[in-house]
Parts: sequence; structure tokens; C-alpha cells
Amino acid sequence: MYPSIQPHKKTKLHVDTLSNGKKVMVYVECSGNPKGRMIIYLHGGPGDHVVPRLRRLYDPKIYHIVLFDQRGCGQSRPLNHTEKNTTQDLIQDIERIRTYINAETMVVAGGSWGSSLALLYAQSYPKRVSALLLRGVYDLSKIDVLDQMYPDEKDKLDHLLHLKTC
Repeated sequence: MYPSIQPHKKTKLHVDTLSNGKKVMVYVECSGNPKGRMIIYLHGGPGDHVVPRLRRLYDPKIYHIVLFDQRGCGQSRPLNHTEKNTTQDLIQDIERIRTYINAETMVVAGGSWGSSLALLYAQSYPKRVSALLLRGVYDLSKIDVLDQMYPDEKDKLDHLLHLKTC
């Protein structure tokens, strides 16, 4: 691990508005080299959040390290909300952050649920992802999330999962 560093920028991006009028604000912090290669870390879940030690995973001389708390988590607000908090919303938040940082492409890193979210972002925005760095890949086949994410593909997914277990 690299030595401890402090963020050079912290912000809360307005990404959405709930039906009660509350703004959805996503906490984003940047550390490392602002002119370096952008790497964004996607935390696990549910309800996890970023912590300072995550900055130490990447070389701050090479990388512009971007950490953020997903909707409803950590320093993002409102806390623990589920309205307008879907996988597609999270994918759009990642794209908003990439645009906010003004990076053409980025390395997308994630652990557990964050690894699945990284894969889904890469599927949605393949030209924006220069590399994926995944750990503890979360197996979405064990729950109904796949049916919700790809309802038009449910029969194909069920068939593939059946073949995998036979």
C-alpha cells in the first residue's frame, strides 16, 4: 500500500431529485495526481462507503484517484434512500463523475457489489473504460437482480444458468 494522502478536492454532486423535492447529492473525493490517469473505485454494498485507506491502493504519482459514496451511502445524501436508487441510476452517476473530472477514459476498480457495478458500467460505456480492476467479484446469478436488470433476456439467462449447474 502507498503512504496516506489527503484529498485535494471534495464535493457533493447533485445527480437527481426525489419526489419529495430532496436533492440526491453524491459525495466525491479526488486525490493523487490531478493530471494522472483517472481511476475510480466502486465500493461494495449494501450501504458500504469509501474510507481513507482506499486512497492508498493506487500510486498517487500515476493516478488521479476518485472515490465516491454511492447513492444513499456514507457521505452522500439523503442517507439510506431507495427511491431513484437503481443500478442504472448508479451507472449514470459514474458517468456524471467521469464527465465532472473531465476524463476521456478511466480505470474502473471495484470490490464485491462494486465489481458487478464496474462490469455493468463497462458494458454501458465501453469506450470510457481503459481497464477494469476487480476483486471479490459478486456473483449476480444467485439472486433475481439479473432478471430486473435485463428483463428482455430473462429466458436466455435462465437457460445459461441452468446449463451452468447441470
